[in-house]
Amino acid sequence: MRTEELKPGELILGHNYSGNPCSKVGVVHEVTLLAKQLLVGNGFLVPFSSAEKLLEDGCLLIEGNLIQDIGITRLLQKRYPQSEFIDAGRGLIMPGLINAHSHLYSSLARGMPFGFAPPSNFLQILERLWWRLDRALDGEGIYYSALAGLIAAVRCGTTTIIDHHASPSCATGSLEAIARALKEVGIRGCLSYEVSDRHGSQSVREGIEENLRHLDWCQEHGEGMISGSFGLHASLTLSDDTLGECRDSVSGKEVSFHLHLAEDRTDVEDCHKKYGKTITSRLEEFGILGPKTIAAHCVQVTDKELDILGQTDTKIVHNPRSNMNNAVGAAPIARMWEK
Repeated sequence: MRTEELKPGELILGHNYSGNPCSKVGVVHEVTLLAKQLLVGNGFLVPFSSAEKLLEDGCLLIEGNLIQDIGITRLLQKRYPQSEFIDAGRGLIMPGLINAHSHLYSSLARGMPFGFAPPSNFLQILERLWWRLDRALDGEGIYYSALAGLIAAVRCGTTTIIDHHASPSCATGSLEAIARALKEVGIRGCLSYEVSDRHGSQSVREGIEENLRHLDWCQEHGEGMISGSFGLHASLTLSDDTLGECRDSVSGKEVSFHLHLAEDRTDVEDCHKKYGKTITSRLEEFGILGPKTIAAHCVQVTDKELDILGQTDTKIVHNPRSNMNNAVGAAPIARMWEK
């Protein structure tokens, strides 16, 4: 007998693992989980731990929001004859995927023109595409971009999104708009608002307040499905004063940080020029690193920086598709494994 907690949208049914995973994926939604007993079977059941083996004719029993039993399809059908049955069609039955660093508002960037000459470096990509887009977002745009991104995520088997949001013209209430989309789609999310100095002190204050507001909101309304972290953009747009203010605003609380770290040489060179140190050393001095912190990209990091990230147990998320899109290089994954 197995008992595993299952939240709505957390179980993925990949109908044909040899086909296109983004077009043939189904998710057990909240409405289905209301069934008294539900069997999902006739599929390749991916184990929930390394100690278990792949079941070629796997099946599992769901009661409420708990996985109560796992076994062979015909045996579980015989054991629970009154249960509703979903046929996985010889596809994969597996835990949902996790997107550990996303920008849901980027759903609106598809086909967006640069408006100027094509960018020739990373900073120009930020200025001509991403920063133009996030400035233009209003409440409606935030909600619908999140909805589009979440639907795309579900179609690809992703049931948890860790999102890093920015909308400097509409910071207040932005994370609640994304949370509303999360609840409608029915998957898990951890949301943060990107604090940055690029729009001045008032924008910094609004960003900090939005993070704190969302953290409080999650306590009452997250329902175990939506949580929060504290968003920071990157070293190159965060002064010492701002970093200190962000750190102090959550002092004494168990709050995680989510930021971009050494995504491009521009960030690295800016930190050396302004502060005479590496980005990782700077963040460590401010107490930003730690076991709950997500450091996205980490493309341009030294071995010493990897040592610091390892010693602080900071979680690194590498983003190969984004890095290729922005032409910033690739994270040193092999060296990370060695560390």
